[in-house]
Amino acid sequence: MASSSSGCPERTVSLKKGITSTYVEGRTQGYLLRLEIVDACDVDENLFVFQRFSLTTGGYQDRFSNIASPADIHEYPVGAPAPGGVFFRSSLAELVFRNLDLLHQTVDDIECDIGLLIQTLNQLYDLQETTIEITAPRCSRPDSPCSVGVIASSSSSSSDESSSSSWPMRRSVSLKISQISEYVDGRTQGYYVRIDVAEAIGVTRHLFVYQRLLGAEQVEDANGEFTGMRSRDEFSNVASPADIEEYPMDEPDDGLFYRRDYIELVFRNMDLLNTSLLDIRKDICGLLESLAQMDNVEEQIVRIDESCAESISVPCPPTPVYARVVAYDRPPTECDN
Repeated sequence: MASSSSGCPERTVSLKKGITSTYVEGRTQGYLLRLEIVDACDVDENLFVFQRFSLTTGGYQDRFSNIASPADIHEYPVGAPAPGGVFFRSSLAELVFRNLDLLHQTVDDIECDIGLLIQTLNQLYDLQETTIEITAPRCSRPDSPCSVGVIASSSSSSSDESSSSSWPMRRSVSLKISQISEYVDGRTQGYYVRIDVAEAIGVTRHLFVYQRLLGAEQVEDANGEFTGMRSRDEFSNVASPADIEEYPMDEPDDGLFYRRDYIELVFRNMDLLNTSLLDIRKDICGLLESLAQMDNVEEQIVRIDESCAESISVPCPPTPVYARVVAYDRPPTECDN
């Protein structure tokens, strides 16, 4: 998705339209419509969504589906579907119609859909910011809920790994949530939210696990010139204690997973956004509870010497069972099944 810092005074899209100009009324059997995004200011130019269908004779066929919503721009790659997917985006579309009336009606619909997309993007980044603090329960009962409170502001931690001088450690995480503040119910096509770890006490700030997907997207400058390839990364989960130990921060060296201190997500409806926010809070709460449980260590001293090998008991070998045994001609032993 294009950045709002591109210097554009407003979001605009320039659409180039080509329509069959030579035809014979009543005899011409098809009309071509060629659409191309020739300029897009602060909007991703790949606005045409296609669906790839597999053919029974082999190969595939791509069909135009719709004008991309913000969620489509966020999810669908450019040029070809992601592995296992069927949708992708392009800046060019060619459609064939049986009559001119349907062609012109489709042009009107596409122009209207692009206008709604621009309206939605304008609403999408008009954000309302809230900072919440999540802390682990003070007691260790399984039914003790995490404390989630809204606070006015917070300061960033000076280092990734924060610590506390008290023991057991009192951990907390403050999240800065920026989400859409204005939308039109039934017309807004996407809902954006960004979550930053504003402060973390007793736990790393890099709590969000990303997965690097196979394939890459082309990166173009403002003039449409190819500048390189960009990896496709997707938010996976809130880190577990094992994830914190195993996955690197910011960029993976040679693996598929790594951690960041923020996430940016786009949803198709507000219900899904709110549900995901609640799930993320619960997952962070679960992480803090797990770390609190790891503070309670049970210690045991085991003495090992050369005699331990002789004291190890050999288990009875498993006895294969071929049929139900109803009687024995001797008393059973501990090795009988």
